[in-house]
Amino acid sequence: PQNDAPWVMMEPEQRKRREPGIGKRQDMLYWGEFGDDGSARPLREPSTAASTLAYQISGDAEHARRALHGAARKFHIARRILRGGREHADMGGAICSVAAGHGRNWGTGAVTGCYGALLLGCRDLCGAVEPTVRLRDDRGAERVPEAILPLVRPTAGSQVGELLLYNGGETETTLTWRTATGGETGEVVPAGATLRRPLED
Repeated sequence: PQNDAPWVMMEPEQRKRREPGIGKRQDMLYWGEFGDDGSARPLREPSTAASTLAYQISGDAEHARRALHGAARKFHIARRILRGGREHADMGGAICSVAAGHGRNWGTGAVTGCYGALLLGCRDLCGAVEPTVRLRDDRGAERVPEAILPLVRPTAGSQVGELLLYNGGETETTLTWRTATGGETGEVVPAGATLRRPLED
């Protein structure tokens, strides 16, 4: 279950691996939550990648919301406290490692674990990040229009993929979208509305 307790980022005084297995660094950060008694305990919130996968399997947009919210919280804390990461590219205690992972799990940080996969259906194909859906704004620029929040649920097995387009703005928004194999589809999304469109690879 979701817990709204305040989160805390911790870096132990002694740098050493504390758990067995792959994906661990001596300088990696630990995340926790404050209890009512003021103590910190390990964070039980699923990773943003796990919540993204839960959305892709179930179609429940609450999992996507939880992933994006968790990424925003972690990134906000990291930007307030940590170094950027220019000093050592794969270090475990920098803004870049919170966002994109560290040298033992590069590519799956709090932000990269959910943002591209949810908003554009990005996949890593032969070392290249390829979106499932490409959007164009009303001027023809390939980007997500400012008021639009897209959510992509990819095709998997017998499950037909789905594109959700939510307009969080105060006016209708015009855009076009296409998949790698399909032609462009024009859409007009009214303010406050959500459009659902099937995606077939």
